[in-house]
Amino acid sequence: MSDIFDIFLLEAVLNGLLLGGLLALLSLGLNLIFGVIDVVWICYAELIMIGMYTIWWLHSEQGWPLLLAFPAAVAFIALLGFLLHQYVVRPVLAAEPINQLLVTGGVLFLLQAVATMVFGVEFRNIGVRLPGVNVGEMNFSLARIVAFRLANASRSRVRVTLRDWSFCNDFNCPARSLILSTVPALRASTSCWKCPRVSLQDGFRSH
Repeated sequence: MSDIFDIFLLEAVLNGLLLGGLLALLSLGLNLIFGVIDVVWICYAELIMIGMYTIWWLHSEQGWPLLLAFPAAVAFIALLGFLLHQYVVRPVLAAEPINQLLVTGGVLFLLQAVATMVFGVEFRNIGVRLPGVNVGEMNFSLARIVAFRLANASRSRVRVTLRDWSFCNDFNCPARSLILSTVPALRASTSCWKCPRVSLQDGFRSH
């Protein structure tokens, strides 16, 4: 009895770690927005929701194959995010963070209301089931394993990118200036931290 309990406990712990990888993949975007870009953006999850609904609509309602629906949804959400930044967030970048919180909070409720009116409150499913992975008597979700690998790969890539930008020797490199002005740890670790810097928000306002 104790052996069976130990196996179930180990399976639950490992599945919890895999689920944590999925949450880490979602929170990576929040980390970049709040930690690097330094913008209070609380409607991030709603953009993910709209992207998921877009995939469902293209695949289930319009008959698009998933290999086309996925990049189309990513492109649509990227465009939506760009428009929100240009016309909602950008005007309040110089204001107090509470103003950014209020405007993005308004977008949050707007997107939720639009999704409810258009798609309803019923559960939606694209009808795709990934097979499980059996290890002995334990079973793991392949979707969670893929998400866990993607989370680790994305985290490593973002870390390398930030490090490379921080050690850029070109004083006129905009990416270098922006990263050094917003990540204190990287600014302290580079030998040329005294070079002129511009704030990230000033960089956004200048474009």
